[in-house]
Amino acid sequence: VCSCCGAKPDSSPKGRAGLGIRHWICSECGAEHDRDINAALNILAAGGIPVSMEESSPFRASEDVKNN
Repeated sequence: VCSCCGAKPDSSPKGRAGLGIRHWICSECGAEHDRDINAALNILAAGGIPVSMEESSPFRASEDVKNN
């Protein structure tokens, strides 16, 4: 599931075969995702934790994480 728009696009990695795909682009909104960061953002959202990529947010991915 795209952590930006909530879509389940055909472009996202699927199943065991998709485990080797580390980066993908949502075909619905165009957001670029690292597989692990996208999953973490979805888990936080499911737990009701607000997540933002804004600089002032305590719940944002660091530059080190986003660039690796």
